[in-house]
Formats: sequence, structure tokens, C-alpha cells
Amino acid sequence: MYDFGDYWQHNITLEDIKEGTAKKAELLDGKGACPPEDCGGAGGYEWMCEVLSNPENEEYESMRNWLGRPQLQ
Repeated sequence: MYDFGDYWQHNITLEDIKEGTAKKAELLDGKGACPPEDCGGAGGYEWMCEVLSNPENEEYESMRNWLGRPQLQ
């Protein structure tokens, strides 16, 4: 579990272990590939996607600003 309030679960798959000099794990990709923090769980994320798919929705501007993406098209 990651976010105990929203009950998200994340699966992490270790794809390879390479010999080398690295002393720590390195994340190569994934930024922005998940719902934003504190969006209200799966239901909140579905609602957010619905709002953002319709610029006529009264919550559209507010949602864009909350996400920090006022330029969202």
C-alpha cells in the first residue's frame, strides 16, 4: 500500500539486475504515469478524468489549476 487514505496499490517489477558500480537503485521511467497525489482513490481519479475530458464542465478550470496545469489542452 502506498496511500493508506485512498487505498492505492502499486506493483513494482524488478526486470533485471546488472553487475556494475552502482550503489543504489535507479528509477529510469515512470514520472507522471500514475494518478496525482490525493485525487481521492480510483473513484476520484475517474471523476477527475471525466471533468478534464470536457472543457465545458464547471469544475474544468478548477481541476486544471489544482493539477498545476493551467495550459492543459
